[in-house]
Amino acid sequence: TGKRGVCLPFTDTCNPLSSDTVPADTLLSELLNLGRRRGWRSIECRGRDGLSANAPVSVQFYSHILDLTPGAQRVFDGFDSSVRRAIRKAEKSGVGIEIGRDIDSMRTYYTLHCKTRKRHGLPPQPWSFFANLHRCLIGDGLGFVVVAKENHGVGRPVAGAVILRFGQRAVYKYGAADLTRQEIRGSNLVMWHAIWRCIEHGCVTFDFGRTSLGDDGLRRFKLGWGTTESRIGYLKYDLRQEKYVSDRDRVHGWHNRVFRLVPVPVGRIVGALVYPHVA
Repeated sequence: TGKRGVCLPFTDTCNPLSSDTVPADTLLSELLNLGRRRGWRSIECRGRDGLSANAPVSVQFYSHILDLTPGAQRVFDGFDSSVRRAIRKAEKSGVGIEIGRDIDSMRTYYTLHCKTRKRHGLPPQPWSFFANLHRCLIGDGLGFVVVAKENHGVGRPVAGAVILRFGQRAVYKYGAADLTRQEIRGSNLVMWHAIWRCIEHGCVTFDFGRTSLGDDGLRRFKLGWGTTESRIGYLKYDLRQEKYVSDRDRVHGWHNRVFRLVPVPVGRIVGALVYPHVA
């Protein structure tokens, strides 16, 4: 699929890091010249702060940020009553939580991740991607993995999440769950323990990641945690056509029906082949 410039690959949002003295139009012009010299087909900026206000938005997503500064109890009190009930139900159901930074924790999460991607009709990212995520970030203390298990932590995994952390900001990057055990609300307990852990480590914000504009269910779920909602605008410039272009959210489409039918091992092979080209 050719060379492309993406700021920053595999992330939901990454505004340009630049000096306030650099005019936005100059920054964008230099970026386009860099892409031309390097033979890129297109340039995508995932966030528009510091760039030209005249550049059109290529695609938009919702963003949901939770303020952690009030402390654990007040943050918990700010959740919707349904969220608080789900957390208490998980605790009463004997769901145990494990938080780790070792590669085994990532492997446990990845098993759930593959099943969840199949349910959503999407090929999973290859294991090598998560292994590198562990090697480069989580293994160095820039994140952790949360896993919920049945029977007070000694049973099978029912939900999990991958949390990344940099400075005082935490990002909920990936989440997965076993839908057959949804009634014990393991995902809610995973999220609460992730938030709690981040508060204990001095984080001031917890980013729930981007949400497709048409995904009302996921949007309601994230709003239920007391988050503040905004929109993320992307910018995309096609260097072959020399113009700004529109893009689309590729999460939903005809491929969902296909990948819901594909066995997990086959989906992993497809993911390994296509993920570097679509992420």
